[in-house]
Amino acid sequence: MPPLAPPDPATLDDLTGAERAALATLREADEWGSRYSAQQSTRPQTVGYGLVDSPAAFCAWIVEKFWSWTDSGGDLHRVITRDELLDNLMLYWPPGTGASSARLYWESLRQVNE
Repeated sequence: MPPLAPPDPATLDDLTGAERAALATLREADEWGSRYSAQQSTRPQTVGYGLVDSPAAFCAWIVEKFWSWTDSGGDLHRVITRDELLDNLMLYWPPGTGASSARLYWESLRQVNE
């Protein structure tokens, strides 16, 4: 999860190149990679129903997260085997914990915002 406190705007002119690059990475992640967090933190049941009702939806959700969160260069099987991926999927699917894993965002971010 990105930092919960943004940098002080008064110090933006004093950032190093590495700090500017880090902020650019955070902006890109916010724009393209963290909207799922907003969905799960406000309406966890919406995605939760799909995660426990449909093996195809659940698998697509988890595989997409592995694909985008790993340094796979677009080839997920370069960094994780099919068996490792299936092992991870099986941690959630048989016990039906897809919805509760989504709800964790709702509960966690409510505590942060209180």
